[in-house]
Amino acid sequence: MDDDLNTPQALASLQGFRSDVNRLIAIGLSAEGRHTARETFRSFGAVLGLFQLDRWDFNVRVEPKPTHLAHATFTPTVIAESVMTDVQIETKLAERIDAKKCKDFKRADVIREELNSLGITIEDKPDGTTRWKR
Repeated sequence: MDDDLNTPQALASLQGFRSDVNRLIAIGLSAEGRHTARETFRSFGAVLGLFQLDRWDFNVRVEPKPTHLAHATFTPTVIAESVMTDVQIETKLAERIDAKKCKDFKRADVIREELNSLGITIEDKPDGTTRWKR
């Protein structure tokens, strides 16, 4: 490489972009706008090899220690579990909104808890809109 990549500046720019998008989300960025921002973020990150996977949760499971110290090694096992895609989350939110319109609050609460168990927080705004975040 003849030119300096200046990775710290690239990461700072990504952080600034993330902050700008979060501000827009706070005031009501549309689903299409969020999708565009996500794809832009991923394309910028691709230069550094970042943000190319969909969301994954990693659980680390440590194998039991062997009884003989001569064979003792630490080998954690990483298991990747995929979670819901953005489209699946939007579909669940639409189901929840329909349930609330039909005054089926029990079903709406079940959907909220299901998403919450996957690390997805639902925020109902006073103006009747709903947004979610991981």
